[in-house]
Amino acid sequence: MELRPHHGMCFQFYEGKGYSEDFTDHMGRVIAQLEKDPSQEVKLTVATDVVCANCPNNEGGSCNSLDKVKRYDEEVLKACNLVEGEEISFAKFTQLVRSETIDKGLRSSICEDCSWDYICRPKEKESKRTVLVDSQLVRSEIIDKGLRSSICGDCSWDYICRPKENETK
Repeated sequence: MELRPHHGMCFQFYEGKGYSEDFTDHMGRVIAQLEKDPSQEVKLTVATDVVCANCPNNEGGSCNSLDKVKRYDEEVLKACNLVEGEEISFAKFTQLVRSETIDKGLRSSICEDCSWDYICRPKEKESKRTVLVDSQLVRSEIIDKGLRSSICGDCSWDYICRPKENETK
């Protein structure tokens, strides 16, 4: 299945909204198919893909917003250290997009001029808050209770954590 790289970011925050009911139904089916078998390969393309099939900007197989979405695609490829034409499992692609664009705070610099930015922006902030909450949870439930060394004391990085752990006591 061919997939535009920037659609990997769209999938992260998709909530069933789109250009039309036909478009959202189609996108939902594409996502469900990919999530059903995340090991399936996707071929990254900087051209119309399976998601674009029902997009009103798709005029005879060519996007009428080509310059903008091509820039999105190229930025995602660059951030994820991928190349056009590369075949990669959907699971790996999704993980790379999450870790290299979303988690690093690059989404807005890549596609803040997207008409759907108003959907992604609050969800992106919520996902950052979740990471912060999770790190606070690790501190309160593991480090502050003195469990770190019993969990990861044989880690090769223990020599870095041990002095820092002692400083916090």
